[in-house]
Amino acid sequence: MDTYGLYNDLESEGQNTIILKSKFKAIDTNTYGLFMIFLNEDMRMVENLIAVASHYSSIYDMDPSLPWFTLEESLINLKWKGDIAVNITVDLQNYLESSLDRDRGNELYSLIKNNDYMKIESLLIAILMKPLTDRNIELEIVSETISREEMRLKRAERNKPKTTKKAEPQKGAQ
Repeated sequence: MDTYGLYNDLESEGQNTIILKSKFKAIDTNTYGLFMIFLNEDMRMVENLIAVASHYSSIYDMDPSLPWFTLEESLINLKWKGDIAVNITVDLQNYLESSLDRDRGNELYSLIKNNDYMKIESLLIAILMKPLTDRNIELEIVSETISREEMRLKRAERNKPKTTKKAEPQKGAQ
C-alpha cells in the first residue's frame, strides 16, 4: 500500500503560518501604510509579504487586528484600485522583501515567538526608515498564527466565483 501521499497530507496539516500585520505612519512625509508578513513556522523565515503605502490618511483607519483574510483582501483591493502611492509602495515592498531575507527574517520569527513586540517594532522601524525616507515612524503591530489548511481554505473560498441569482419573471402580471 502506498502511504506516501497520506504521510504528506498528515505532515502538512501541522504546519502553521505566522502572520505579522502592521499599520504605520511616517509623520514627516505624511505617508501611511499597511503590510502583512507571512512567516513559515517550519523554516523560520519570511515566506511572503504584501505592503501598500499612501499619502491619504484613510488607509491608516484600517485595523491590523482584523482577521488576516479580511486585511489581505483589503490590501489587494487597494493595489488593484490604485488608491496607493505606487512608487512608494513598490519601494516599500521590495525593500521589506530584501531586508527580511534570511537572517533578519529568522530574527523576526524569533522575536514574534518570544512576544517581544518592542524589539519587533525597533527592527521594523529601522527597516522602514529607508524606503519611506522618514525617521519619525509610528507602528502598530498584531500577529496571528493560522494553519496552512485554514489559509488554503479561506483563499479558495475567496477566489471561488460568485454566483448570482437571476430575477424570476413575475407570474400573473399581464
